[in-house]
Amino acid sequence: MSDVLPEYRIINLYVGGRNPKIPLEYRKGNYTNQYDVSISIFGQFGASYYERWQHTHFNGHVVFFSGENDIDHPVKGITSKTTNLHAFGPIQDSTAREQDMQLFYFQLIWWLYYRNVLSPSALTLPDDRPKGNSESNTFMIYANSNCVPYREEAVGLLSEIGQVNCDGKCQGKAPPSGSRENLTQTKLGGFGHWWDNYKIYSKYRFCFVMEHAGNNPGYITEKIIMAYAGGCIPIWYGDKKIFDIFNEKSFVYYNISDPQPALDLVNALERNGDLYEKMKKEPILAKGNTTIEQYFSFSDEVGNGALKNEMRNRLGLSNFSP
Repeated sequence: MSDVLPEYRIINLYVGGRNPKIPLEYRKGNYTNQYDVSISIFGQFGASYYERWQHTHFNGHVVFFSGENDIDHPVKGITSKTTNLHAFGPIQDSTAREQDMQLFYFQLIWWLYYRNVLSPSALTLPDDRPKGNSESNTFMIYANSNCVPYREEAVGLLSEIGQVNCDGKCQGKAPPSGSRENLTQTKLGGFGHWWDNYKIYSKYRFCFVMEHAGNNPGYITEKIIMAYAGGCIPIWYGDKKIFDIFNEKSFVYYNISDPQPALDLVNALERNGDLYEKMKKEPILAKGNTTIEQYFSFSDEVGNGALKNEMRNRLGLSNFSP
């Protein structure tokens, strides 16, 4: 939001423990105006205290951010007339109020951690895509500690194609053959920050990056972004909204209800180097610069700031000047 609202002074109210730290000058009286913006992470510690403060002492716009889903989002059921209350997150197009905005978790994570590694040119130009280390690549990495049954089963089936390194708590389910010969436990992770783990991915041809909730509309996390940043081919499953964002020819969509097409494709890519390189030469995004503008343009320097301007419009701040 500091990029979307560069003229604003940002005050962090969550410093110093589990409860918000409301600055003394704001605790009493009405020291805010209609141009002020209060940002809350839905479900964050101290939310109830903070929300009481918003109701009693805040006169501006209130934005609830959520990266998970909109099932329990706090603005659901609130009428469109409440124009100063906003939901920014996986809001579904069919139910979104005019002042709300659909944002995916991967967008925020890309902006915070990956926009240099996976630059706009890398997202749109095949020659600029991260290449990975093709000299030392092995078949596939599976790095998860949330052992979702359908992910475990899929890893087991994929292990019949090649060696899978299981770099986390989850070790995959034995395939129908019963052999775990191609499921190897490794301990490669640990850069100090989870967002640096994409560096491990660069050693593999495929990265298994399924979401943990495939039936969760709007839930698209950093997993597929990390795979592209590492230069491997993502094997992904989740909300089919993905096809509006990422080029379907640049990754493998593994449908857990019908896995055989994905298994056949991975097998073909693994056995045919030319076919594999052809996929690696596909652009990452579905619609090039149009997708950059729609999903990645949080500042004027990226995609002419289209997303930044839309967020400001939703907040009623498009014409605001300090």
